[in-house]
Amino acid sequence: MIKTLSDYNLLESEEWKDSINTLFLELRSKLPEFFKEVPLPTIPHEDYVEVVIPASKQVMMEDLVE
Repeated sequence: MIKTLSDYNLLESEEWKDSINTLFLELRSKLPEFFKEVPLPTIPHEDYVEVVIPASKQVMMEDLVE
């Protein structure tokens, strides 16, 4: 059974929480109009964590990279 957490802050690993937080802050700094401060649902797996990052509208990958 897949365990879904309502927010990444509920993860046990501080390293994963820090990494997700860093990524989300970077996304918000580049495109604040697309990414709002909301809980980020996560699905922890044995070796990685899936993170759902809601956007207010469609975002192209080209807009996220330099």
